[in-house]
Amino acid sequence: MPTNDLRFLVSMMTSPQTLMFNTGLTEAKSLVQAGDDTGLKAVKTAIIRLSGRKDFEGYKPGPTARSDNEYTEAEGKLVTLARNEALLDDPYETQNLISAFKQISDQRAFSRLVDRVVDVGGESQGRAFLLLNMDMWCWVQLRRTG
Repeated sequence: MPTNDLRFLVSMMTSPQTLMFNTGLTEAKSLVQAGDDTGLKAVKTAIIRLSGRKDFEGYKPGPTARSDNEYTEAEGKLVTLARNEALLDDPYETQNLISAFKQISDQRAFSRLVDRVVDVGGESQGRAFLLLNMDMWCWVQLRRTG
């Protein structure tokens, strides 16, 4: 059974240790799958801590009308942000780009993008990318069950 200790989950997701980070994401996902919003709260809090922001209002994915350019340029913009270590500078916009990319891509393409983000930006940018994606996933899951 996953822990619903918010402080512990946040400490895991902000840990520089890969195993701790991955375990924190897995715990948050398990909580959300059980209908517990503590997982989403932990992800949001980790994003706030890592970004240095006072608060964070995540992008709410859903059907949107976008230009073809928005879809095709999303990957390049995400890689550039990662290279500049700027994925958390504007989390909402980064999530918007992730959402656009995912709307035209499959899981394999998404996994390749995660690898590219890590290659150009390092582990910290890879973690930021995964946290921002997990925030959107948690929101969607909780909305479905709530």
